[in-house]
Amino acid sequence: MFDQYHPEFGFDLSWDFARYGRFLDPGSANADVLAGYSAGKAHFRVAQHKPTRYQAKWVRLRLSDMRRRRIVHTDVTPEYPKRIDCDRCVVTLEP
Repeated sequence: MFDQYHPEFGFDLSWDFARYGRFLDPGSANADVLAGYSAGKAHFRVAQHKPTRYQAKWVRLRLSDMRRRRIVHTDVTPEYPKRIDCDRCVVTLEP
């Protein structure tokens, strides 16, 4: 994690929300996030990609961490959730 928040983090996160066609609640975001989402929606009038399961988790992880005032390191990519995913539930051991 980073020591402090940079406006680019919020902008980049919300740009990804727009690129993947995800809805971002305006009431739950700061000015940087709203600016990035607005710019992304203007740029990507139609969602560019249907996010994979891991891309969707990656975007949600970043938003959740930002809301808790934590910043995910830029080295964390959609490949990270894919690497730590399991075929079976670690509690019930069911697929």
